Amino acid sequence: MLYANGYQQGYGQQSMTPPMINAVIIQIARKDEMDNYTMNIGQSQMFMLRDESAIFIKSRYANGQYGVDEYTRKPPEPEKPPVQYVTKDELEQMLSGFVRKESAVNEPV
Repeated sequence: MLYANGYQQGYGQQSMTPPMINAVIIQIARKDEMDNYTMNIGQSQMFMLRDESAIFIKSRYANGQYGVDEYTRKPPEPEKPPVQYVTKDELEQMLSGFVRKESAVNEPV
């Protein structure tokens, strides 16, 4: 339906797809190869080592300097063992045993 303001009112179902980001990743053999790529102010470029062990994002700032963020691949961290808790009764039992042993040591002979 066309309204007086010229905009169409859509009543159809619209798809809910997430936004997509397209990025160009340049493969390099060594980190120092990034120096060969010139960039404009405010531009960023992504680089990846050929063995896929690291990703670099090179950015050129307004003052003309460059910055490089490095993300290296590392093995996943091992899972931590579950935390073990001691109940109040267990703690009192352990402490009472300790107090009995301590008092037996301090008794005069």
